[in-house]
Amino acid sequence: MTDILDRAITTAEIKSFISGKRIAGCPVCHHYDWQIKDETRSLSCECCGDEAGPGKPTKVGIIMLVCQNCGALEFHDRAVIARWLDCHPRR
Repeated sequence: MTDILDRAITTAEIKSFISGKRIAGCPVCHHYDWQIKDETRSLSCECCGDEAGPGKPTKVGIIMLVCQNCGALEFHDRAVIARWLDCHPRR
């Protein structure tokens, strides 16, 4: 999991993912003008946790899309994007 979190993902690759998944625009205002933020956050689940046990924080890589028109947020797991990119090499 660490190697996927550390994998560099470029803005062009994120845009390729967005268009490949047919994310046509903001789910709120339907404009297609995203600001992309790539962050790693520590999240915890009080119910299931992770290998460390219930309620312990685990690192999750997040790609956050922010609509430049209305400010709506859309989140994507970095690991999912990295795996998708590995399965869909650029031509």
